[in-house]
Parts: sequence; structure tokens; C-alpha cells
Amino acid sequence: REFTYWKGIISSYQPLELDNDHLSGIDYRETLSCNVSLNKRLTKSLLQEVHQAYGTEINDLLLSALSVSLRDITKGSSIVIGLEGHGREELFEAVDINRTIGWFT
Repeated sequence: REFTYWKGIISSYQPLELDNDHLSGIDYRETLSCNVSLNKRLTKSLLQEVHQAYGTEINDLLLSALSVSLRDITKGSSIVIGLEGHGREELFEAVDINRTIGWFT
């Protein structure tokens, strides 16, 4: 049932524009770091309180922050982010993965 929806999402994928052609590689002098730290109170709020208020998980909040950042950079109204998970979430009661190892991707 969701095939048409996800096909539409994938068809709207646009790679991010590059400001430099790095076919010869990237030199460390061309990189930039940005560090952000949260104090204990904000960290606790982010990890234990905020996602509960919205019925989300921490990954949802982090992806939202990434989306907003990319939107501001690209000036676009939407962004497509491809994700991969370990696939070990309990999705179906009838499937017992307790005696398995590895990732299901």
C-alpha cells in the first residue's frame, strides 16, 4: 500500500550541490568542524523528556534537526535522507529473532 508514496519520495531525491569538485581527494585544510555541547539539564531533557512529549524517539529529533539544517543550506522545501537501521526491532509478534545474530538491513 505504501509503494506509491515511497516511489514518489525517492523520485524527488536531489543530491546536494557541491561547492568544489573533489575528484583528487579532500585535504584536511579544506574541512571545517563545528562543535556544539549541551549542559546536563539540556542533555537530560533531549534524551529523556522531549521525545516523550511528542511520542518520538531521539533519532526522530536528531533527524529533524538535520533536516532543518539542510533546508537552511539548500533553501529547499523538502529533503530526502536515506537511512539504514539494524533491523532488529520487534515488528511482528509471530517472528522471534532472539536466537539470531547480525544485522537485518
